[in-house]
Amino acid sequence: MDSVIKSVCILGGGTSGWLTACHLSYNLPPQVKITLIESSKIGTIGVGEGTQPFTTAFLYECGLKPEDWMRGCDSTYKLGVELEDWADVPVFVDNDTSDTAILGNGVMMHDYILGTKKTKQEFVDWIPSYQLARNNKSPKLDDHRLDFTYGLNGQSWDAVHFRADKITETLKRSCKHKLEYYDDEVIKVHSDANGVAGLETKNNGTLTADLYIDCTGFKSMLLEETLNEPFISFNDTLICDRAVALPKDYNANRREAMHPYTKAITMDSGWRWQIPTWSRIGNGYVYSSKHCTPEQAEQQLRDAIGEYEAEANHLHMKIGKHKNIAVKNVYAVGLSAGFVEPLEATGITFTTKAVQNLTRIILQRNGIYDDNSREYLSREFETMIDEIHNFIFIHYNLCHRNDTDFWKDVHNIKLPPSVEKLYKIFKPAPPPALHMKGMYDMFHVGQWFELLFLMGFYDDTNLEITDAVKKYGDLSYNLYKTKTDAQLEAFPNHALYLRDWYGD
Repeated sequence: MDSVIKSVCILGGGTSGWLTACHLSYNLPPQVKITLIESSKIGTIGVGEGTQPFTTAFLYECGLKPEDWMRGCDSTYKLGVELEDWADVPVFVDNDTSDTAILGNGVMMHDYILGTKKTKQEFVDWIPSYQLARNNKSPKLDDHRLDFTYGLNGQSWDAVHFRADKITETLKRSCKHKLEYYDDEVIKVHSDANGVAGLETKNNGTLTADLYIDCTGFKSMLLEETLNEPFISFNDTLICDRAVALPKDYNANRREAMHPYTKAITMDSGWRWQIPTWSRIGNGYVYSSKHCTPEQAEQQLRDAIGEYEAEANHLHMKIGKHKNIAVKNVYAVGLSAGFVEPLEATGITFTTKAVQNLTRIILQRNGIYDDNSREYLSREFETMIDEIHNFIFIHYNLCHRNDTDFWKDVHNIKLPPSVEKLYKIFKPAPPPALHMKGMYDMFHVGQWFELLFLMGFYDDTNLEITDAVKKYGDLSYNLYKTKTDAQLEAFPNHALYLRDWYGD
């Protein structure tokens, strides 16, 4: 079934809908008509406050520079994720550049770490971005263009924390004038052999397009409900299926409380996040409904953070993927396509990557959309979500906790074949390649090594290295340490830097 895309209809607003609208309206030819339908009567989830560097790069592709959106979205910088109480040392997965992962052509920093038998504590105390993060240092020196990873030949993409509701409003302001926009309810989806034939609205009749983009969240109104695309659940390997979110005001000194990294802290029935944005601290508890009731989860979260006044937002999470996300004339983006869980903040990345892939296909093929297009889009998404599924599963599998029914059940889950394969590939050391398509690509090998090494995966590993690798590794390792020590002296406090930039 071939078609030429001359019109696109996005069903659903929220973060995924407006990210899609912003990117398409900025990058597609102006003759492609873009329509967005959202209902102000339908709330959005909007609790996702952590991103990866891909989001900043995506916003550049929408014509938005950091100075255009960071302040308005209550953004703070994010140098990585600290996993607290997952192992016998803090575990840090960074958002840094890849230079600390590579020593030379086919020689990696992890070879040196394993070959010289560095302890986990020594390694985590060395990771450059973690040293800045734990000391609440801004990654910028007086100017958001001057990054602590200085010497780059290109743009430094920053991961950030932001208010999801505010990024949606920012995106809407930037592109709404380019769209045909309807604040309306879809009361019926008409379908035929080609997929969706039209969206019947309450107040504006039936709207049609060549391509319909499903941004209706877990409901998956077009892909799943209308086209009956199968959903593949991950609940047999990832058992957390609920979350409760609570904001908290800054009661403590912002200079101490506004840490430039996400905290992920174990709980009796899952884990909780702590994400400082400019105006408040986002908190949430991701848990298993088989081990904890919503009331218990909310109370445990309130007790953990000392917040008893703010209204709680309870969420049901649909963990898994659709077999295909491009079916007939429907393309699913965001939660309607699939979701792993909030750990490592990949949800918005799934959206941005899916939208970039669609834009690329339309532009490269002059609007022709056929079975090859659909197959490419579906398999790219599947590869991405399967990698993140493995990455998140490993967090739980290697966690040292085994003291509650939840954690005991976690450790009784059989290894998926894909994780068994990964474990074999990563022993006795990770591969000597920064990325491996279909295996580790979203997170590079240095980030995988941070997770695996600090969680004890290599505790029984003995790796032999040459004297030359040791000598060169000593040089690189010590140079980074010297550089980091100097940066700790030179770089400003995170909150003070943002205050000077934002003007508060």
